[in-house]
Amino acid sequence: MRDRYTKNFSNVKKWIESHGGFPVVISGVTDEDTDRPLVMDIAFDPNNTEVERIEWEEFFDWFERENLALRYNNDAEGYSAFELVDRDRVRSELEPELEAIDSGDPDVLRQNTIHDAE
Repeated sequence: MRDRYTKNFSNVKKWIESHGGFPVVISGVTDEDTDRPLVMDIAFDPNNTEVERIEWEEFFDWFERENLALRYNNDAEGYSAFELVDRDRVRSELEPELEAIDSGDPDVLRQNTIHDAE
């Protein structure tokens, strides 16, 4: 299967949670001026003490501020199954998604995700 891309918050959250992931900040890495976390990521190990779980709202504020999209592959596992990428780098793969309506239906989600350009 090819890589797919999405910037739709609902689709990002569904994919991550369906693979046992959750949003986190890397402990101890903050902006000195704002005390805002500098490094956010997705974790799959709830016992990892180097990360701190955060709310989805905080994650998506960062996701939007950093202009990110989720690259994912349902055939891969672990960290090779996804990457947070710059939207500008994958804009052509995202364009049709802008028209897609997020119904919350997993079958529609699969139909509306976009394949990587060859």
